[in-house]
Amino acid sequence: MKDVKLSISKIGEFEKCAYSFYLSHIRREKIEVMPQQLTEGSEKHKVFETVIEQAKVIAEKENISKAKAIQKAIETSEHFNKYRQDCNNFVELSKQIEKEGGDPFPEHKEIQLYDEDLNLGGIIDRVDTEGDSVLILDYKTGKEHPLNNYYFQLAIYAYIYEKNFNKKVTHWGVFFSKSGTLLKELVNEKEINLAVVKVHNARLEIDEAVKNKNFPKQPS
Repeated sequence: MKDVKLSISKIGEFEKCAYSFYLSHIRREKIEVMPQQLTEGSEKHKVFETVIEQAKVIAEKENISKAKAIQKAIETSEHFNKYRQDCNNFVELSKQIEKEGGDPFPEHKEIQLYDEDLNLGGIIDRVDTEGDSVLILDYKTGKEHPLNNYYFQLAIYAYIYEKNFNKKVTHWGVFFSKSGTLLKELVNEKEINLAVVKVHNARLEIDEAVKNKNFPKQPS
């Protein structure tokens, strides 16, 4: 299993149900029906990703603020009416960033990174920079939860971003598109160290499960 690339979601799946992990990533069975939550999350992420590029064109062409351009772009997006609340909250996030002197256009969006030592990859929804400040931000399209629920994911993203760009991540956060809540805080180096250890331990547990052909089912 050391040659199999891990991800935050794969590790989470193994923790929740080893048998589900086995079906998906050892036997590589295809999912016939995509759960509605995953479909909605994918569509919302696509809106947030593509609207930035559209807004850049609008802002330059019409000479308007970036937040206003984001609003105009998102209101004409394919899924605006379907996810009106999430879209409006994304606009408010952009306005808040601009009001605080930041740039609503992130430096990176949907950036795919990989760490060879961990053999782990991930996609960071957006990275906002201002001077020496670097914020890794993840979009969550479901229910709102405390920020510490996402420390493992955010810590690993910070770790692999720093290794890829040789640039220190100073803050991390989560934007909940349904409620419009933005939670962010200073990076906790202890959490990064714990996250790296967790990945190594998960790799060992998965290797052991493969060796013993032991993938117990967990009710879900």
